[in-house]
Amino acid sequence: METLISCPVCKETNFTPFLECKDYTVSCETFTIVWCNSCEFKFTNPRPEAKHLGKYYESDNYVSHSKSNKGFINSLYHIAKYYSLLKKIQLINSLSKKGKILDYGCGTGDFLNTCKVSGWEVSGIEPNQLARTTSIELLKTEIKSEDIKVKNGVLILNIKPIYKSQILIKREEILEKIGNALGKKAPIDIR
Repeated sequence: METLISCPVCKETNFTPFLECKDYTVSCETFTIVWCNSCEFKFTNPRPEAKHLGKYYESDNYVSHSKSNKGFINSLYHIAKYYSLLKKIQLINSLSKKGKILDYGCGTGDFLNTCKVSGWEVSGIEPNQLARTTSIELLKTEIKSEDIKVKNGVLILNIKPIYKSQILIKREEILEKIGNALGKKAPIDIR
């Protein structure tokens, strides 16, 4: 586990415990969410190291990486996901002309598949091997497993083999995927 000594957003060093939550699905570990006393950003502290994040998604019970409709919860999840994906692509299509789109932490590729069907050129990065394999099978395209780097407070995504221009990144999910490495106001350097 990695303990942060300063807030990823504002660099303040005073936190207040916000809540304890247990991962009942995979690790059975309990995590502490803290509240920054300055900017009110909430984050996991201590948190799993980036190199170990993949293990927290490796479970047949992790619904978003599963195609199973067994049981009420799985069925309900997949119905909600279908409508959520439709809303996301409607929003993206209303904000930008079709081009290239990158999904960092693309999971099983459902979002990218929705984009592809809508006419976008898609690429993805997914560190979890099982989810990446599922995504590759669905999309019939290469999905990278690139690691991210943080240098001097800047998140560096090395995506040269993918593309740079006309990239839309699902920013609302990027923080979860990289373990809150820099926080919601993080500068991103796309190389």
